[in-house]
Amino acid sequence: GLLYAVTPSWNVYASAGAGFETPTLNELSYATPLSGFNFELDASTSRQVEVGVKALVGGAARIDVALFHIRSEDEIVVSESFGGRTSYTNAGRTVRTGAELAAESSLPHGITVRSALTWLDASYADAFTNRGVRVPEGSRIPGVPAFTAFGEVTWQPTHWLAFGAEVIHRSKVEVNDRNDAQAAPAHTLVNLLASAEQRVRGWSFTEMLRLDNVFDQEHVGS
Repeated sequence: GLLYAVTPSWNVYASAGAGFETPTLNELSYATPLSGFNFELDASTSRQVEVGVKALVGGAARIDVALFHIRSEDEIVVSESFGGRTSYTNAGRTVRTGAELAAESSLPHGITVRSALTWLDASYADAFTNRGVRVPEGSRIPGVPAFTAFGEVTWQPTHWLAFGAEVIHRSKVEVNDRNDAQAAPAHTLVNLLASAEQRVRGWSFTEMLRLDNVFDQEHVGS
């Protein structure tokens, strides 16, 4: 990675990396939903590049912008799911291209605002066949939303007490590799939270209370 400070409050950077993801024990447990240990499942490898800007604005706000591109090989995908047992296989190459924008600002009276927007195009770069079914090139990877938005407002009236509210929006997601079934719809969730902290003779105690999905929004979580 490289970082260049254009000014003390404005930095640009670029980074590149490579990695691999070994199958988990759960993913190796079944060669098929009924029998066997999946010794043929390989690790997934990936290469990633990212460029971005980090800036401080007016001393109380921070903005981060990032563009990234990830190419993976031997992506680990679901082969079959039956009777509560799921088996996995390796697909071909996948591509994830995206952009992220994050902002954070400290306001008077102990109020902090945070927000983040993410656009992500995650798709199969190669066609592959899974249990005799051909998945065409360019199909979106299931379970990955193309757009995610996050917003949070926190209020800290004292150094030991804080209250907050979150809003999370996710766009629709595909539910299978071929993208030929009804997609899981977009949803927006609102969460509330409160936290307290006490310090006693070098000890720190923290309590947190969360109330997720305040408006009881029906949604597909995974």
